[in-house]
Amino acid sequence: MTARNLTTDYFALLEYKDRVDPHNVLENNWIASSSVCRWIGVSCGIIHERVVALNLTNMNLRGTIPSQLGKLSFLLSLDLSSNNFYGHLPKELGQLHRLRIIQLSYNGLNGEIPSWLGNLHRVPSSIFNISSLKAIDPIRYSTTLTNAPKLENLVLWGNKFSGNITGSISNASMLKNLALEDNLFSGPIPKTLGNLRHLEVLRIINNNLITGSAIDHEWTFLSSLANCRHLRRIVVSGNPLSDVLPTYIGNLSKSLQYFFANNCELKGNSPMEIGNLNNLLLLQLGYNKLSGFIPASIGGMRNLQSLTFHSNKLGPISKSLCGLERLYEMYLGLNNLHGSIPSCLGYSTSLRYLYLNSNKLSSAIPSTLWNLKDILERDLSSNHLHNSHAIDVGNLRSLLKLNISRNILTGDILFTFGGLQTLISLDLLNNILHGHIPGSLDGLISLEFLNLCNNNLSGAIPKSSKNLLDLKYFIVSFNRLEGEIPTEGCFPNFSSRSFMKNFALCGPPRLLVPPCKNDIQENSQMNILHVLRSLLAAQACCSSVDFKALVLDNMSNGNLEKWLHSEICFLDIIQRVDIMIDVAVAIEHLHNGHPTSVVPDAWMAGDRRAAAVEHMRHWRLRARVFCAENF
Repeated sequence: MTARNLTTDYFALLEYKDRVDPHNVLENNWIASSSVCRWIGVSCGIIHERVVALNLTNMNLRGTIPSQLGKLSFLLSLDLSSNNFYGHLPKELGQLHRLRIIQLSYNGLNGEIPSWLGNLHRVPSSIFNISSLKAIDPIRYSTTLTNAPKLENLVLWGNKFSGNITGSISNASMLKNLALEDNLFSGPIPKTLGNLRHLEVLRIINNNLITGSAIDHEWTFLSSLANCRHLRRIVVSGNPLSDVLPTYIGNLSKSLQYFFANNCELKGNSPMEIGNLNNLLLLQLGYNKLSGFIPASIGGMRNLQSLTFHSNKLGPISKSLCGLERLYEMYLGLNNLHGSIPSCLGYSTSLRYLYLNSNKLSSAIPSTLWNLKDILERDLSSNHLHNSHAIDVGNLRSLLKLNISRNILTGDILFTFGGLQTLISLDLLNNILHGHIPGSLDGLISLEFLNLCNNNLSGAIPKSSKNLLDLKYFIVSFNRLEGEIPTEGCFPNFSSRSFMKNFALCGPPRLLVPPCKNDIQENSQMNILHVLRSLLAAQACCSSVDFKALVLDNMSNGNLEKWLHSEICFLDIIQRVDIMIDVAVAIEHLHNGHPTSVVPDAWMAGDRRAAAVEHMRHWRLRARVFCAENF
């Protein structure tokens, strides 16, 4: 009998191999002359010598799952994960009554979870790790759960399951982990979840779930969860639950450590009872419409590590938050916070991330905040904060990002930043800072982002800034900077946007700033020299303090001196006037046709004709003259 049964497994596996092994991974190992129990991925039982486990994960197998697997009647574990299977699950798998573990994740399977899975009483939640499933029949699904009283983990995340979450889910009375996030479930969250007395994790993020009927808008499901005394994590973010957070949130399990309800259209005040959850580690209620005060009772959550009320309509900051000794991150940006920043926050030594941006805070920045030596990121931007004292960031040796832009900070504060070698991003946009950009900023060796736009900074951009080799974004527009823009290091990567509206800056034409004076003179002289050398040969030169001239040959027709005073060549008055006009045109071109004046201003100012006559008398017009300033 044993031989015949093992033979059944033998032929079933060979048929399976022939259908799914295009790369001959199994062909080279599943050899007919050896025992089935010695084949790769195959395990046999000791008593019956039948195949009890088939582990073919990551074997590069391809095709539909063959029905022949249904003949492995003693199979306890089936793992076909991380292959290239596609299509539907064969109904013959429903004959595997002993099956306890089935892993089909990371394949291309599709279709519905088949109803015959209800016959497999010992199959755990791993059956649902089929990441490409596109639909689920709520009726069949509820039947399956009715027949799964020992189910502990149900993971259906990241699919397109739709319909209501069936109330019969409570029949899986041993359920500990329910993960339904990122699907298309709709309708109310069933109150029967409260019957899952062993539930530890509830994750229903990003569906289209509501709190109840049109009459019952309260979070009644939350009330029922008070029966789940082992509940550690509730994540309902990304559902239009709406309405006010109920007071009975304080009745939830004392074991609760995570409560996430971001983007749930919550409104009104946050209940004081939330402070009863004194073992909470993470509380996230961001992107809602909450108003009023942040409950002072939160200050009693001594274990709280992360607090998020980002993007609501909350009022002033409660000093009670200073009591959160273990708080690691605080996100209160985009609210209606007004008044002052509590100075006691500077004693929250566990704080690493502080975001108070985009509020109406109007105080001086407490000096204690600059003593948080281990803080990593701080964003106080878009408020009305000022500095009544010097800002000294020298203690912030671990700082990665600092944003205090769009405030009314004044003074010369940049000199304190040079020692922050870990700093990646510094944003001081739209303040009233003055003084120079210090050369010590080249000590910010990790800096990638620097924004000093729209302040009152003056002086030159330090040439040592070229040493900031990781700098990718640099903007100093709308200041009073002057001098040459550095051209080495990271600076060739920046555009004109980085330097605009600094009217005394100079540099390359591509930056839309005037060329530097030395460059203009050098280019002008080189251009003129090139023209003169290509057209005329030098005969002599004349020089004074403010005027330099060359006496030149006309290369095509000989020496100008000989033409004007030759005994054999006579020029009539018309020819002489033509020469004078040509010289005058040349002089005008050299004065107006170059970035800097080539001809002395005296030649062109006042009565131009009188000045020209005076100079021509002085030099006797003995040669055709080309003049160049500083030539």
